[in-house]
Amino acid sequence: MTKVTINYLGQLEQFAGRPSDTREFRARIRLPDLLAELAGHYGEDFRRMVMDEAGRPRASLLIVMNGEAINRASDPEFKDGDEVTLLPPIAGG
Repeated sequence: MTKVTINYLGQLEQFAGRPSDTREFRARIRLPDLLAELAGHYGEDFRRMVMDEAGRPRASLLIVMNGEAINRASDPEFKDGDEVTLLPPIAGG
């Protein structure tokens, strides 16, 4: 089993209804699959914040894995015990 903790910041915390979550998967999971799983659980507003129309992670989404920003192009694979933080862009005036 692979257990991943996900921290939600900004509007994602509102859409998720909680500041963090721990998910279990049967095997290691890649970033697009993790985001699709979360979007399926938390709904369309969450999906629009984390994924583009093609189902890829949004370029504006900051993703931190174990304390370090990750490069989406590397298609990271999460392993048991990893911690992921998702931060959507912040707008305001």
